[in-house]
Amino acid sequence: MKFVVLALLIVSALAEDINYDPIDSSSAVRRSELPGFWDGKDFPRILSASFARSPRIVGGTPVNPAHSANYIALLNVNFPFGIALCGGSILTNRAILTAAHCIHESTHTLLIVGVHNRHVIEPSQQRRTILPLRYVNHPLFNARTLNSNIAILHIDSPLTMTLQVGVVRLPPEGSPELFANENARSLGWGRVNNTGPTSSILMQAFNTVITNALCAPSFAPGIVSDTTLCVSTSATGGQGACHADEGGVLDIQRLPGNPMQIGITSFFAPAGCVTGLPIGYTRITNFRGWITQNTVPPNPPLP
Repeated sequence: MKFVVLALLIVSALAEDINYDPIDSSSAVRRSELPGFWDGKDFPRILSASFARSPRIVGGTPVNPAHSANYIALLNVNFPFGIALCGGSILTNRAILTAAHCIHESTHTLLIVGVHNRHVIEPSQQRRTILPLRYVNHPLFNARTLNSNIAILHIDSPLTMTLQVGVVRLPPEGSPELFANENARSLGWGRVNNTGPTSSILMQAFNTVITNALCAPSFAPGIVSDTTLCVSTSATGGQGACHADEGGVLDIQRLPGNPMQIGITSFFAPAGCVTGLPIGYTRITNFRGWITQNTVPPNPPLP
């Protein structure tokens, strides 16, 4: 019995960061830029070959630190072959919502919340290391098509809710809304242009939600499903395609100061920030029941 308790304490210590040391994230890239990501994906190769990468600015604008979305999470996801930079949102003080492809086959994830500048140790930041034991991928997640691209990460040591760390608002369960033609905002620390580094500060970009009928022809059959939500980049010169973190937030704001997350950044053309090609998100309204069922950890948290 003593051995079991000791083992649990050791695991718990390994799974939570106590000392906030500086993070060397210079080698972190988007999940889709790690080696082999596009292998076996059902995306047409023409999209990755017909458009040359360009240095044009496509990344939107910085978020005012005084008005940062306090439900945004930053994920440094570790793989045997590199580190991926992903986004997420805070469901509760013990649960994070993100894209399944961000964490699929990873070794562990460093979660940072309350962050504006990811290269600085800010007083508002809280960190947790999450092991695969605490990943819950949607059972229908398809790594080839990125359908049902949604996951929840469970945290053993709960986050402390503050002005800089809060929970996200989601559409109500059973909502039939499609959000077509609404102005939506993507948030993240992704690239501000096709060839440059990822952003150090939280960025935002605005795009219009389009119907799936308009989105589907840009991708191979089966990529855009009923569980996909798309935004257009044709009117913004590609804005948003580079800047948004995979796994990150797409929200709308119908009332001042009360944003609602409607999508999880899922996919875009393999060519990167290509003007006119849509960005695909996981449609949250299709998964509200699953999110509710899986927000509570499936097993008791570690001591």
